[in-house]
Amino acid sequence: MSRHTGVVEALRDHGLTLGFCPGWETRGSSTFWPQGHVCHHDAIAARWTTPPGLLIAGRPDLAGPLCNTALQADGTVWLVAAGRANHAGTGSWRGLVGNSTVWGTEAQNAGTGQEWPQEQIDAYVRLSAALAEYFSFSAEMVCRHAEWTSRKIDPWGPWTDGHRWEHHMSHFRALVARPTEEDFMATMSEQEKTALLGAVQEINGVGAAFGQPARPPLRDLIEAENRRTRRMVLDVIDAVAKAAKLDPAKIRSELRPETRAALDKVD
Repeated sequence: MSRHTGVVEALRDHGLTLGFCPGWETRGSSTFWPQGHVCHHDAIAARWTTPPGLLIAGRPDLAGPLCNTALQADGTVWLVAAGRANHAGTGSWRGLVGNSTVWGTEAQNAGTGQEWPQEQIDAYVRLSAALAEYFSFSAEMVCRHAEWTSRKIDPWGPWTDGHRWEHHMSHFRALVARPTEEDFMATMSEQEKTALLGAVQEINGVGAAFGQPARPPLRDLIEAENRRTRRMVLDVIDAVAKAAKLDPAKIRSELRPETRAALDKVD
C-alpha cells in the first residue's frame, strides 16, 4: 500500500486537464490501495477555480483530505491527495469497505438542481476510466456516494443531455467501460501491432495526398499503453522496496538489462 503519484500519467493519457494542490503527493495516509471509485458532489454553492481549503484541510468534525481528486465544472481534474482520503465513510460497494479501498472525487456542484455541464460529465467518465485502468478494477466498481450509503444523495441532478445521476448510473458505468483503441491494442501481438501501424501510416499518406486529415498516429496509442505498463511495474518496485526497506534502485539493478532499459523510458 502506498501513495499513488503515478496516477498522473494515467490521467494525462486519458486526455484530462490537470491541476495540482501543493503537497498532494504526500497528503493522505499511505495505507491505501483503491479498488473502486466513489463519485461525489461537493455541495458548495459558490463556483471555485481552485479547490476550496475545506477539501484539503477538512472540517472540525472530519480531518482532511476529504477527497483524492476534485473535479471543476469546466472538466479540470485537481490532484488533492495521493494517499487515503476521508470521503466515503460508513458503507460499502460490491465488497469494498473503508476509505483505504476507494478513490474519492468531489465534483463541483451544489446538489440542489444545477445542471451538470457536458464537459464535466465527460471528464468524470474519463477520470473513472483512467482510475479503473491504472488500479486494474472494472467499471462496475465505480459508484455514487448514494450507492455506497443510503445516508447520502450525491452526486445528484440533471446532465445537459437529459440523463440524471440518480436514475442513470448504469449508463455512466457503461460509458466508463466503453472499449477504446488502447483496449483493442492490448489484445494484439507485437507483430499485429506492427502490421496495423504500417497500414494506418499508408492510409494516412493516401489521405494527406487528397487533403484529408490524418487519424491520430497509432504509434502514439501503442506507446501510451507501454507507458502505462512501465508505470505499474515501477509502482510495484517502489511498494516492494518500501516494505522490505530497500533502495528501489537496488531492486532495479537486479533486473535484466533489457527490462531496465524499458523502465528507463518512463516519462
